[in-house]
Order: sequence, then C-alpha cells, then structure tokens
Amino acid sequence: MKVPRLHVGEGAGALAALAMGLLLVAGFDAALGDDMSFAAAAWTASGAVALALVVGVLHGRRRAAARPAGARLPERVDDDWFTGPTFEGFPAEAVRPLLERPGSPSRSEVCTAWVLATHGHDADWITGHLDLPPEVARVLVEAALQRD
Repeated sequence: MKVPRLHVGEGAGALAALAMGLLLVAGFDAALGDDMSFAAAAWTASGAVALALVVGVLHGRRRAAARPAGARLPERVDDDWFTGPTFEGFPAEAVRPLLERPGSPSRSEVCTAWVLATHGHDADWITGHLDLPPEVARVLVEAALQRD
C-alpha cells in the first residue's frame, strides 16, 4: 500500500492554523477574565501567525508560477521510452527472483523503474517515488550504471 507523501508546506500551514486558533481562544479566555493585556498580546500574535501563513502561501504560489514549463512532467509519456534499445542491459535474471515474492511490484512498475534508472535516478529516489523494494531498485540502478 502506497502512503501519500506529505509536503512540508502543508504541515507548516496546518501547524500555523492550529497555533492561530489556540492564540485566539487564549485571547478570548483572557478577555473574559478581564486580562486585556494578555488578550491583546494573544490576538497580536495570532495576527502575526496569520500574516506569516498568508505570506507563505503567496510565496509558494509565486515560486510555482516561476518554474519553467520544461520542469513539469509531460502530460503523456512518449512511447520511445519503452522500445527495444531502451531495455538493452535490463537485468532480467537478477530481478526475476526478487519479483516472485508476495507483494512484489508489477512488471510495469519495474519497467518504469528501469527507464528512470537509465535516466540517472538513484535507488533511493526510485524506491521512494515508485514504492519498489530497495533491493529491486538497487539491482536496476547498478545494471543501468554498467550499461553506460
């Protein structure tokens, strides 16, 4: 089962929203207890957290818009990636025993991992992005490096 990856910005945004809510509640509680100086400080801090959250979101959108169009993955994968010459040097005999285990990756996942390995991705990257067993990714990367 593949677990969705959390992004740092999403976690930071959630923590900022939680902190802002707690500061607002603490400010209201202090205001009801006639401690206006603490209430003002809590509301000011809550406003600062909200401002930081807005600036972070706007900065993230600006960075995403500034990325060059070539940095994004193509909508459709070119069929040239999966031709006969692409699979020259594919370690079929070394990978086969690793794929006979329960819960092993599918053939298409292994083929995709092979193409990514031949394009320079390392075993850790392939393992993390394709949810492959580390030993399968390692065998593919080592064979791709020998191919070059």
